[in-house]
Amino acid sequence: MMVALAAAITAGLVVIFLQNLPPPPRFDDLRIEPGSAVPLGRSILRRLWIDDAIEPATMAVDDVAFERWPTDESGRPAIRLRYDVPVERAETTFARFLVEGAAVQVTISRGSRAVLVAGGDADFEAESPSVVISRGASDIGIEIVPSPGAGAPRVRVAWVEVAEDEDAAAGEGEPRSLSTLFETGGT
Repeated sequence: MMVALAAAITAGLVVIFLQNLPPPPRFDDLRIEPGSAVPLGRSILRRLWIDDAIEPATMAVDDVAFERWPTDESGRPAIRLRYDVPVERAETTFARFLVEGAAVQVTISRGSRAVLVAGGDADFEAESPSVVISRGASDIGIEIVPSPGAGAPRVRVAWVEVAEDEDAAAGEGEPRSLSTLFETGGT
């Protein structure tokens, strides 16, 4: 008798809950609204932080490179940049990341692991060790901070495909834009 009563009460509450649902689509304030400022799709995203900004300005870009340090709409210089590079490979790829720049500190990471940390006040070039980029989708993060008191910040990041052999010579392939890490024919 108690089980039947509990089942009846539960069934009644479920019916009341379902009758009080709003008609489809059931959007609430916590969901992203159409036309939001964050670009959709898989493209390189650049986040630009300004000293007094709580949220970074986000925009889609074609590549991880600049000759002049970025500023916001009112001309204030960024204190930090972060690029999120989508990666989607149809097959496992071995690659090295190449960084050329001046007056910046650059950190390239996959997940929580730093692949390359480079930079300085003067002109510099750096190359990561061979990195395995597994088949499928993932992301690479690139954090860039200007060196205090240094000259004009600039940076260019590229990648080059290398042979599977760890002893393969660096720069075996031609340097490519990071945007080419996304193959639409992936998994």
